[in-house]
Amino acid sequence: MGVNADYFSATIMYLSALNGEKPEATTFKGKDSYMFHCPFCTQYVHSKEARNRRTAKFIRECNDSWHFICSRGFSLECRGGVRSMHNFLLILNPDLYQEYQFSLAWTDDRNHKDLKQFKNS
Repeated sequence: MGVNADYFSATIMYLSALNGEKPEATTFKGKDSYMFHCPFCTQYVHSKEARNRRTAKFIRECNDSWHFICSRGFSLECRGGVRSMHNFLLILNPDLYQEYQFSLAWTDDRNHKDLKQFKNS
């Protein structure tokens, strides 16, 4: 498993804990996807029926590349179309995003010396 896949799994687990139910695996326009309650705009919905709707999706674009989209778009975080998983994670959980960026940097051999110095300081 690669770094992207590991952190995508961590994001799915985080969303499960945040919403109290696991995102639903499905297909969207022939692509693998996960549907879930939007962590950004569900709080702005007043109707119980509308709040229970899963309006947010992760859609697989390539092997480990996922994109986020919310069909409701009631908040600034989910309005404006498609976001990469990187941007979604940065908004949702900045600490997990920073860890993700550090893990991505470790995959590039050119960064090992600098990262070791950074980590030890």
